[in-house]
Amino acid sequence: MQKRLLHKVLLIIYTILIISKRILWKTGRFLFFSGYVLGKRTAVPLFFLFYRLYLKTKHLLHLEQIPLSQRAHELLAHPRFLLIFTLGLMITLLLPHTRFTTKAATVVTPGSEPVLFHLVGPGEEYFVDEIIPEPLTVDIETWDSGATRPRVIELETEQEPEREELGSLALGGTALTKPSILPGAYESARTETITYTVQPGDTVSGIAQAFGISVNTLLWENNLNFYSYIRPGQTLRVLPISGVSHSIKKGETLNKIAKTYKVDVEKIIEANRIADESKLAVGDRLLIPGGTKGGYVDPSSSAASARFRGVASAPPSIIAPAGSRYIWPTPARRITQYFGWRHAGVDIAGPVGTAIYAARAGRVTYSQCGWNGGYGCNVRIDHGGGVTTLYAHAATGQLFVKVGDRVQQGQTIAGMGSTGRSTGPHVHFEIRVNGKQVNPLQYVR
Repeated sequence: MQKRLLHKVLLIIYTILIISKRILWKTGRFLFFSGYVLGKRTAVPLFFLFYRLYLKTKHLLHLEQIPLSQRAHELLAHPRFLLIFTLGLMITLLLPHTRFTTKAATVVTPGSEPVLFHLVGPGEEYFVDEIIPEPLTVDIETWDSGATRPRVIELETEQEPEREELGSLALGGTALTKPSILPGAYESARTETITYTVQPGDTVSGIAQAFGISVNTLLWENNLNFYSYIRPGQTLRVLPISGVSHSIKKGETLNKIAKTYKVDVEKIIEANRIADESKLAVGDRLLIPGGTKGGYVDPSSSAASARFRGVASAPPSIIAPAGSRYIWPTPARRITQYFGWRHAGVDIAGPVGTAIYAARAGRVTYSQCGWNGGYGCNVRIDHGGGVTTLYAHAATGQLFVKVGDRVQQGQTIAGMGSTGRSTGPHVHFEIRVNGKQVNPLQYVR
């Protein structure tokens, strides 16, 4: 029974194979003869069609006489290929900067995420307002917080102001400020020499006007010149009238002194209330009304007035909060260029004369004007531990510290300017660790 069943199964399989063979054979013959007939009529035309396209392509690309090894170079250097490649490259580089890929504003520096920004950095016209939390206090007018050598200074005579006039411009001529003394506040009727303590924002011309004397008188009496600067808390001797003071030397008489200064001896006697010339002693100081010293310049001239405005006190310093490491180096807050591959610091823009602060206490190692490799007038401070800071592009004549000075954090060291390689008033602020520039925004609070 089982054998009969097995034979039937084998017979069925054999039958299926026979039928399949016949179908395949007939189908194959039909396809072969059909393909032969069609190929005989169409193969040759198709061959020639593709061959013509091949020849035209070679002619367009000028590859007829070019060896196969050089055809790749010829293709890469072809104008059409270079044009397509250049356009693709530009689209790839510029697309991250378009509004199609711009994200919502965050606290991250705008534009700092694309790779191109990190490689090239922002340009000179990239402006961002940077607001620093916890603004620093600048209402400090004491000498201890604003200078390097504290002094105890008192005014010898006190006098109440009786009239007020207009104030003067602050350092740099950038803003109107409340003057510490009012022009014309002190009457010229006094006969004694007094001392005056310089206040933040004072100028030599403003002090002279307030006490009713000439600018030259104030300069001569305090051994100043057109290139000097005065500091808050500094003591100035103020004569009662315009002129000079003279210390009597051995062998001098009133007549000899009068001839020396080309003034009338009677005016000297009257100004000093001398009753008996014989009572004068060597070393006594006499007031010479209208007297002059060498290098006299008429203060009414415009050129002299411009030079006197440079003899000004430094802007007030600030007090840094306890525990501060590095502070923002200026009251200005507008960053015009950030630290990057092409820029070794941070540029902070502000009006000419804006105070520049020491970011941290240290010793001044460089303080000089000139080109200085494009830094212009700049100050460098060593903070110890291999860390130094640099403050560049200060205004000419507004470096308020010298080499060797010990400065406190927040002390005014210079006034903002546009010297050196600069396109506008700003301070270029650098922090260097072991001689290498680092991003200042990682250190300042």
